[in-house]
Amino acid sequence: MEIVFILCCIRMYVKARAANLNAALWTFYTFISILVAWFAGIVMVAIIFLVRDPNLRNLITKVPADRDAVMKHIMSQDMFIPEIFLMFCGLGGFLFVNYLVSKRATPPSEDPLT
Repeated sequence: MEIVFILCCIRMYVKARAANLNAALWTFYTFISILVAWFAGIVMVAIIFLVRDPNLRNLITKVPADRDAVMKHIMSQDMFIPEIFLMFCGLGGFLFVNYLVSKRATPPSEDPLT
């Protein structure tokens, strides 16, 4: 999953450089935007887990919360769909910055021959 985010940052560097923008700054914005969107996705997945799984809710709300029991319960769940969801959340952050760079890009010259 991380390799996809690194490739997104490289892609943004190339695109910002082609648009005569500060490529390093826009790559940093891309990285931060991916992280923010990814963490927002983590919060959504955690809320969904707590709402849909009463056993997990009971394990967490016990007064002396048993961390090992909670981790064992979470690891027994199928995590493929939440991981795909988190990857798409991160890609949403990339697409947001991609839109901003496309908007700030210098317009092409009006001469169709150049």
